[in-house]
Amino acid sequence: MKTKTILNGVELENYDKFMEWLDEMQEKFIACKDYKGYPQLPDNFSKGMELYRKASKDEQALIATHAIGELIECFRHWKVDRDKLYGAGEWKKFIY
Repeated sequence: MKTKTILNGVELENYDKFMEWLDEMQEKFIACKDYKGYPQLPDNFSKGMELYRKASKDEQALIATHAIGELIECFRHWKVDRDKLYGAGEWKKFIY
């Protein structure tokens, strides 16, 4: 394990494992080059929910807070990418 998070004297082992899993997931998507449409899900895509279920209430709160932040960041990137591809001027029209 890379990091060791401690809250009120208690080690948050499942939270640390979740963060490592999230880093691995991001790296797999960043490194993905050969795909058409959407990249395939990594084999361990469901591990995040397993870690969440095993986590204590404090760990679950931290995991959910971080996951929501990541989701918002994904939407921000999606918006910028969408506007870059389908925005004003000479860019092609966005089709849903």
